[in-house]
Amino acid sequence: MTAAHDQLNGIDVWITCSGYTGEDGFEISVSASEADRLAQCLLAEPEVEAIGLGARDSLRLEAGLCLHGHELSADITPIEAGLNWAIARERRESGSRPGGYPGAAIIHQQRLGTAKCFLWCSLLVAGGSWSCPNFSSIQFSTQANAFARSCR
Repeated sequence: MTAAHDQLNGIDVWITCSGYTGEDGFEISVSASEADRLAQCLLAEPEVEAIGLGARDSLRLEAGLCLHGHELSADITPIEAGLNWAIARERRESGSRPGGYPGAAIIHQQRLGTAKCFLWCSLLVAGGSWSCPNFSSIQFSTQANAFARSCR
Protein backbone atom coordinates (compact mmCIF):
# COMPACT_ATOMS: atom_id res chain seq x y z
CA MET A 1 0.00 0.00 0.00
CA THR A 2 1.21 3.47 -0.83
CA ALA A 3 0.19 6.43 1.34
CA ALA A 4 1.00 10.11 1.54
CA HIS A 5 -0.09 13.22 3.43
CA ASP A 6 -0.69 16.16 1.12
CA GLN A 7 -2.93 19.16 0.49
CA LEU A 8 -5.64 19.62 -2.13
CA ASN A 9 -6.75 23.22 -2.52
CA GLY A 10 -5.34 23.98 0.93
CA ILE A 11 -7.16 21.04 2.55
CA ASP A 12 -5.06 18.52 4.51
CA VAL A 13 -5.66 15.04 3.04
CA TRP A 14 -4.29 11.54 3.46
CA ILE A 15 -4.10 9.76 0.09
CA THR A 16 -3.72 6.00 -0.09
CA CYS A 17 -3.54 3.47 -2.88
CA SER A 18 -4.54 0.32 -1.04
CA GLY A 19 -6.19 -1.53 -3.88
CA TYR A 20 -9.55 -1.31 -2.13
CA THR A 21 -10.94 0.90 -4.89
CA GLY A 22 -9.52 -1.19 -7.69
CA GLU A 23 -6.18 -1.62 -9.37
CA ASP A 24 -5.83 1.99 -10.49
CA GLY A 25 -7.88 3.67 -7.77
CA PHE A 26 -6.97 5.60 -4.68
CA GLU A 27 -8.67 6.77 -1.50
CA ILE A 28 -8.72 10.29 -0.05
CA SER A 29 -9.27 10.74 3.68
CA VAL A 30 -10.05 14.14 5.12
CA SER A 31 -11.35 15.54 8.40
CA ALA A 32 -15.14 15.65 8.66
CA SER A 33 -15.04 19.45 8.92
CA GLU A 34 -13.39 19.67 5.47
CA ALA A 35 -15.27 16.88 3.68
CA ASP A 36 -17.90 19.09 2.05
CA ARG A 37 -15.33 21.62 0.85
CA LEU A 38 -13.15 18.86 -0.62
CA ALA A 39 -16.15 17.28 -2.35
CA GLN A 40 -17.09 20.62 -3.91
CA CYS A 41 -13.49 21.17 -5.09
CA LEU A 42 -13.35 17.73 -6.69
CA LEU A 43 -16.80 18.01 -8.29
CA ALA A 44 -15.80 21.32 -9.87
CA GLU A 45 -13.39 19.38 -12.09
CA PRO A 46 -14.93 18.28 -15.44
CA GLU A 47 -13.44 14.75 -15.14
CA VAL A 48 -15.09 14.13 -11.76
CA GLU A 49 -18.65 13.10 -11.01
CA ALA A 50 -20.40 11.77 -7.92
CA ILE A 51 -21.18 8.09 -8.35
CA GLY A 52 -22.02 6.85 -4.85
CA LEU A 53 -21.33 3.78 -2.79
CA GLY A 54 -22.60 1.41 -5.47
CA ALA A 55 -19.44 2.06 -7.47
CA ARG A 56 -17.26 1.40 -4.43
CA ASP A 57 -19.14 -1.81 -3.72
CA SER A 58 -18.86 -3.05 -7.30
CA LEU A 59 -15.10 -2.42 -7.30
CA ARG A 60 -14.46 -4.12 -3.96
CA LEU A 61 -16.69 -7.09 -4.81
CA GLU A 62 -14.86 -7.57 -8.12
CA ALA A 63 -11.62 -7.64 -6.12
CA GLY A 64 -13.12 -10.06 -3.55
CA LEU A 65 -12.76 -7.61 -0.66
CA CYS A 66 -15.06 -7.70 2.35
CA LEU A 67 -16.68 -4.69 3.98
CA HIS A 68 -17.40 -4.93 7.69
CA GLY A 69 -21.15 -4.82 8.20
CA HIS A 70 -21.84 -6.45 4.86
CA GLU A 71 -19.86 -9.62 4.07
CA LEU A 72 -18.13 -9.63 7.47
CA SER A 73 -19.53 -8.62 10.85
CA ALA A 74 -19.86 -9.64 14.48
CA ASP A 75 -22.42 -12.18 13.21
CA ILE A 76 -20.43 -13.39 10.17
CA THR A 77 -17.07 -15.01 10.89
CA PRO A 78 -14.09 -14.95 8.51
CA ILE A 79 -14.79 -18.62 7.71
CA GLU A 80 -18.45 -17.89 6.84
CA ALA A 81 -17.28 -14.99 4.67
CA GLY A 82 -14.96 -17.29 2.71
CA LEU A 83 -11.81 -15.84 4.25
CA ASN A 84 -10.28 -19.09 5.47
CA TRP A 85 -7.03 -17.99 3.81
CA ALA A 86 -6.84 -15.02 6.22
CA ILE A 87 -6.28 -17.29 9.25
CA ALA A 88 -2.49 -17.60 9.51
CA ARG A 89 -1.26 -21.19 9.21
CA GLU A 90 0.57 -21.04 12.55
CA ARG A 91 -2.68 -19.93 14.28
CA ARG A 92 -4.73 -22.80 12.83
CA GLU A 93 -5.46 -25.85 14.98
CA SER A 94 -2.52 -27.79 13.47
CA GLY A 95 -0.12 -24.82 13.49
CA SER A 96 2.83 -24.00 15.71
CA ARG A 97 0.81 -21.44 17.76
CA PRO A 98 -2.82 -22.59 17.47
CA GLY A 99 -5.68 -20.40 18.67
CA GLY A 100 -5.02 -17.62 21.13
CA TYR A 101 -7.13 -15.01 19.36
CA PRO A 102 -10.74 -13.87 19.88
CA GLY A 103 -13.14 -16.38 18.33
CA ALA A 104 -10.51 -19.11 17.90
CA ALA A 105 -12.75 -21.88 19.28
CA ILE A 106 -15.63 -20.97 16.96
CA ILE A 107 -13.34 -20.66 13.95
CA HIS A 108 -11.74 -24.04 14.74
CA GLN A 109 -15.20 -25.67 14.78
CA GLN A 110 -16.18 -23.93 11.56
CA ARG A 111 -12.98 -25.05 9.84
CA LEU A 112 -14.10 -28.61 10.61
CA GLY A 113 -17.06 -28.01 8.30
CA THR A 114 -19.82 -26.69 10.57
CA ALA A 115 -19.99 -23.19 9.09
CA LYS A 116 -22.61 -21.80 6.77
CA CYS A 117 -20.91 -20.24 3.78
CA PHE A 118 -21.76 -17.00 2.02
CA LEU A 119 -21.13 -17.10 -1.73
CA TRP A 120 -19.66 -14.18 -3.61
CA CYS A 121 -21.59 -13.61 -6.81
CA SER A 122 -22.74 -10.90 -9.16
CA LEU A 123 -26.39 -10.25 -9.79
CA LEU A 124 -27.69 -8.26 -12.72
CA VAL A 125 -30.38 -5.96 -11.38
CA ALA A 126 -33.22 -5.12 -13.76
CA GLY A 127 -33.24 -1.44 -14.61
CA GLY A 128 -29.55 -0.97 -13.91
CA SER A 129 -30.02 0.25 -10.35
CA TRP A 130 -27.77 -0.77 -7.48
CA SER A 131 -29.43 -3.05 -4.94
CA CYS A 132 -28.00 -1.39 -1.85
CA PRO A 133 -28.70 -0.86 1.03
CA ASN A 134 -30.99 -3.29 2.84
CA PHE A 135 -30.76 -5.90 0.11
CA SER A 136 -32.03 -9.16 1.56
CA SER A 137 -30.02 -12.34 1.60
CA ILE A 138 -31.00 -14.81 -1.09
CA GLN A 139 -30.85 -18.48 -0.26
CA PHE A 140 -29.57 -20.36 -3.31
CA SER A 141 -29.22 -23.84 -1.88
CA THR A 142 -30.40 -25.32 1.39
CA GLN A 143 -28.49 -28.50 0.52
CA ALA A 144 -25.16 -26.69 0.49
CA ASN A 145 -26.16 -24.40 3.39
CA ALA A 146 -24.99 -21.51 1.21
CA PHE A 147 -26.34 -18.00 0.98
CA ALA A 148 -25.53 -15.02 -1.20
CA ARG A 149 -25.27 -11.75 0.64
CA SER A 150 -23.93 -8.38 -0.23
CA CYS A 151 -25.85 -5.43 1.14
CA ARG A 152 -27.81 -5.79 4.34
